[in-house]
Amino acid sequence: MTGVAHSRSGMAALWYGFSVGPAAWAAHIVGDAALVRYACNDPSMHWWLHGLTVITGVPTVIGLAICLRVARSIPAPEDAPSPEGRTRFLAVVGAYIAGISLALVLLEGAYVFFISDCA
Repeated sequence: MTGVAHSRSGMAALWYGFSVGPAAWAAHIVGDAALVRYACNDPSMHWWLHGLTVITGVPTVIGLAICLRVARSIPAPEDAPSPEGRTRFLAVVGAYIAGISLALVLLEGAYVFFISDCA
């Protein structure tokens, strides 16, 4: 019974790592779009944009770390016809998705450093 519970919690963590990146990226782009006009009118609002980048970047890094940890802990190859192979494949794909999502969050957050005037 404990092995099943452990594998279910492990799969929940893996699904978190798999799905948190796109969700955080979507929250970041929508939040930036909502706050950018306020940042144009009030320069102190730039810190809110930086904070949004941190708030959405940290869970994405955690998801990436979870996926990498799971992928490294399973010795079976991704194409193995077994639950271990399927789990490793999901972890590798999740790591790619989380990495791409993190890059998007950081690239979108980087433009805040270069905003000087809003037209």
